[in-house]
Amino acid sequence: MDYNAIQNLLNQYFKGETSLEEENQLRQYFNSTNVDKRLVHFQSLFQFTQKEKGLQSPTQLGATILKSVKEGRVIGMSWKKWMAAACIILVSGLVIWNYTRQEEKRYAAVKEIQDPELAYQITKEALMLVSNKLNDGASKAADKVKKVKEMNRFVKEKR
Repeated sequence: MDYNAIQNLLNQYFKGETSLEEENQLRQYFNSTNVDKRLVHFQSLFQFTQKEKGLQSPTQLGATILKSVKEGRVIGMSWKKWMAAACIILVSGLVIWNYTRQEEKRYAAVKEIQDPELAYQITKEALMLVSNKLNDGASKAADKVKKVKEMNRFVKEKR
C-alpha cells in the first residue's frame, strides 16, 4: 500500500471510524517488513496488539487455575515463605519507625555553668517545672480516684 492510503487509514483509525477489514489491513501492513520510514513509529503500536492477542484472557486464566486446583497442584507460597515475608515486613517497619523516632528526639546541649548563682537559678527552675508536672499528675489521679470511689458507692447502694 502507498503512504497516502495508509495515512488516511491511520487518521480514520485514530478517530474510531475504521471497519474491521481496514484495521486488519493496518495490522498486516505494520507487521510486514516493508513499512514506510515515515510511519515506522506507528509500527510498535500494531506489533504490541499482535503480541497481546497471544496472552490468556482472565476467563482462560481462571479456568487454568481451577484446573490446577482440581488436579491437586497448589498455587501459592508455603507457610514458611509467608512467615519469612511477614518477618521482613515487621523488621522493616520497626527500623523505619525507630529511624523516624530518632529524628524527632531533641537533645539538650550540655553546658557547664561557672556562676553558682546562675546554676542555682536554672536548677531551681527545672525542679519547679518537675514539681508542677508531678502536682498536675497527682491532682488528675486524685480526681480519678474520687470518681472510682463514687462509682463504688453507687454500685454498693444498688445492691
